[in-house]
Amino acid sequence: MRLQESPYKIKFTQYLRPHGRQQTVEFDAAPDMYLRAQKIIGLGAKFEAEILTTNEVSLTVNHNGEDIAIEVVPNGPGVIEAVGRLIKNTEDVLL
Repeated sequence: MRLQESPYKIKFTQYLRPHGRQQTVEFDAAPDMYLRAQKIIGLGAKFEAEILTTNEVSLTVNHNGEDIAIEVVPNGPGVIEAVGRLIKNTEDVLL
């Protein structure tokens, strides 16, 4: 049996080492998290990600050229929980 892929995906711009080449990555999200992220994007913010040399993941929300929320977590299953916290912290700043 195949699990159905979520239609709710939050897009991040990922910066790749060593020269910052960019690619789009997507995280599956619950519908409410997806809608909250879309509201943030609608306000002009961008979701960004980078895998650090420590193998941790840095997740940020950039608004008008400034990082307004950040989460740094070990690369693995905890990343999606960090996306939820990132959205909450961004809402606290923008809304």
